[in-house]
Amino acid sequence: MEALDELVSRRYYPHRAEAIRAAIRDLIEVELWGRKGHGKTGR
Repeated sequence: MEALDELVSRRYYPHRAEAIRAAIRDLIEVELWGRKGHGKTGR
C-alpha cells in the first residue's frame, strides 16, 4: 500500500484504484499476451 501511495503522491496516478488497474493490465499483458508463441500449439 505504501508503494501505491507513493505513486499517487508523485502524481503518476490520480488514485490507488488507477494504479492497481494499470498493474493488472501490465500483468495480463506480460503473462498472457507476452507469452504468445511460447505455448504448445504454434498458431
